[in-house]
Amino acid sequence: MAAPLRYLYNNYSKGAWVRTLHRIYMNSPLTARWHFGVDCPPLDVAALYDITTILLKWHLKPILKEHRDWKVLEIGVGPFAILSGYLSQFTNQPIDTFDIRKDLVESALKTQKMNRLDNVNIFQSDLFANVPEGSTYDLMFWNLPYYADPEKYLAGLFEQAPPFLAPGGTMVLGYNSKPLPRARVLEILERYPKLRLADVRTYPWNMHELVTVALAYG
Repeated sequence: MAAPLRYLYNNYSKGAWVRTLHRIYMNSPLTARWHFGVDCPPLDVAALYDITTILLKWHLKPILKEHRDWKVLEIGVGPFAILSGYLSQFTNQPIDTFDIRKDLVESALKTQKMNRLDNVNIFQSDLFANVPEGSTYDLMFWNLPYYADPEKYLAGLFEQAPPFLAPGGTMVLGYNSKPLPRARVLEILERYPKLRLADVRTYPWNMHELVTVALAYG
């Protein structure tokens, strides 16, 4: 399943035709449906998903199949709710998910309706501002906006997340380590003693990584 992605990634810098093929692949409703089983409404975007979305899918699916009653939160749902839509079939609890941008939330809600994703709850929020007080989650995940300044989102995330993590809960963050080096993620994480690094997953065929963060105690 990873072979087409591996080929695209390994040859990305060797020619414009490979970059064009990459854009076609990642912006294809057919490949989106193949990977995630979700139909996306028409929208002018650079890509419907990226490699980090695929890695998060592979990593989170077996976790949720084993823990179907976990409460789950996706941060940064994007325009299609594509990852939560896919993962919702493996959990008995509705997946909560939000985005800071109203237009992305509106588009994600269209995807939800189109695909009858009744097990996905989509709302607008600036980080945890609109998450109901007292809510806790066993699993959070975010495909980070890794081309943005991490100080503008990671610091706030690490500061605000602890009260919303259930005891033993984890937060999985996916990113491209070229624009966002792991050392930068960990440097910001170290400022927040309520959280700790639990795991790092790397992949020999690409520079995208998954970092798992947990409560320092509990």
